[in-house]
Amino acid sequence: MIPIYIPEYYKEMDLNRLVAFMKEFDFATIISSVDQKPIATHLPFLIEQKGDMVEITSHMARANEQWKSFNETEEVLIIFQGPHSYISPKFYDSNKSVPTWNYASVHVYGTPYIVTEDSSTFDLLKKTIVNYEPSFEHAYNQIPMEHKSKLVKELVGFGIHVTKIEGAFKLNQDKSTQEQERIAKALLRSEDNTISGIGKLMRENLGL
Repeated sequence: MIPIYIPEYYKEMDLNRLVAFMKEFDFATIISSVDQKPIATHLPFLIEQKGDMVEITSHMARANEQWKSFNETEEVLIIFQGPHSYISPKFYDSNKSVPTWNYASVHVYGTPYIVTEDSSTFDLLKKTIVNYEPSFEHAYNQIPMEHKSKLVKELVGFGIHVTKIEGAFKLNQDKSTQEQERIAKALLRSEDNTISGIGKLMRENLGL
């Protein structure tokens, strides 16, 4: 796949920061190709980092045709989308400035593999529950195995052999500190979490 276009000053290269971002915005979009046509599914993903290695797993409904396109010779793309916001030129010093958009996203490339063992799929489902609602683990354990076995048959677990991770954090890095501070303050005042979230990222990443 062709890499995402990222100007040098917007590139995020720190793996720990990229993984932290992926974990925070873990409801992502996986894109693959079926009969030379793109297909996408929105899913929650589990992300684990072991040194320089990143493991990504998830599951989808067996009725979803996308998993049938997965093979270990063709890359898929997973997009983790973070906060974003319109940026008005009124915050800039120059009266020749034009509007822009601040955003943060991470693109992960890799080859998918299907989880074939029921026991591994059970483990994947349990990890998902523990990740999102630890308090439900006890109730989940009480569900009859017969019922859980039927559930597993309706799902397909899969993982990604990650080959590349690219981060685009467009946070007005090309502007002065005064302009950046002005923009971040305005964004943080918003009651919309999507907008205030990009203000928070500006503060964290630009040291404002």
